[in-house]
Amino acid sequence: ELRERLLGQRLNNVYSLSSKMLQLKFTVSHRAAAEGNNNNSDGGGTALAPVNEKVFLIMESGVRVHTTAYERDKSKIPSSFAMKLRKHINTRRLEAVYQPPNDRVIVFTFGSKDKAHHVILELYASGNIILTDADYRIIVLLRKHTYEGDGVRVAVGEVYPIHKAEDEAATLSLAGLQQVLRTHAEEASKKQSKG
Repeated sequence: ELRERLLGQRLNNVYSLSSKMLQLKFTVSHRAAAEGNNNNSDGGGTALAPVNEKVFLIMESGVRVHTTAYERDKSKIPSSFAMKLRKHINTRRLEAVYQPPNDRVIVFTFGSKDKAHHVILELYASGNIILTDADYRIIVLLRKHTYEGDGVRVAVGEVYPIHKAEDEAATLSLAGLQQVLRTHAEEASKKQSKG
């Protein structure tokens, strides 16, 4: 659903919903049958008129990602994090959405080539939302941390360690995204029943 609805669409704006949640607003253009008009100008069939639909992508650090047609209440004053995202990705097209295999990370690529920026949503532990440049150098993030084991730092100015999984990177399918969301929902449910 994410790829079908948003791929190739321009981002209109980024809003803060909370300290860990963002709303990305897209205006999706498509053609639909014009109401009350059964014939087009050449007399053959139904006329198709351009239709603009607002679609909102909700990202919650460590928890979820989904689209909705409903706009959520947002802060009157955007966070500095949202402002930084606006500066780098507003009006850019969403060019790719993928998930490295065996990882609870989803990468959204806005723009292309050396002008690309990646928004990385981590769906584990405390999670994170990270903005990087085309080379995965971190521009801004919700929280900095260091990966246990190899000591890789996730902080502004560092290169995000996407290379670990990128060698096997696969395009995220609808089924893959649904599985990520199902797995995460099951884990959250288990945590709630314990606490």
